[in-house]
Amino acid sequence: MTPEEQSVTASETPKAPATPEVPTVPLAEFEALKGQLAEKEKAFQNAKSKIGEYYDDRKKALEDQGMYKPLWEDANKTAQEKDQEIGTLKTQIDELKRSTENAATRNTALSALSNAGAINAGQTLALFSIAIAAAEVAVGLSLIIVAYRMYQNVDIADFRSLKG
Repeated sequence: MTPEEQSVTASETPKAPATPEVPTVPLAEFEALKGQLAEKEKAFQNAKSKIGEYYDDRKKALEDQGMYKPLWEDANKTAQEKDQEIGTLKTQIDELKRSTENAATRNTALSALSNAGAINAGQTLALFSIAIAAAEVAVGLSLIIVAYRMYQNVDIADFRSLKG
């Protein structure tokens, strides 16, 4: 028989594990550690309260910003409207500049024709009068056509009933 195969004898009973030893601390050292623990707890509570105050201040600041949010949005909307109005006015100014340039060119051309003796002032006035009359007739006819399309009738008596 090999030693591994040998049976365990009764004298070889297992021993109970040893209980760990509790270290003993002198009373003075224990009191010092207890004081340090109290200081650390106090420092922790102080830091915790400072973090809480910061959180409350930040929350209040964000709430205050929330109160001004509608004002900020209104200011942005007003600024956008002003930008649009400025763009519209710039476009109108450009159109007026072009029309002024066209009128100046027209006047220069008429003046050159008059100086050359091709057309005198009386003839020019007559041509403008004819052009204005033609424009008036065109506007009048367009009003009559629109009225006919809307009401299928051009009787004047029916139009008098449309007065507001």
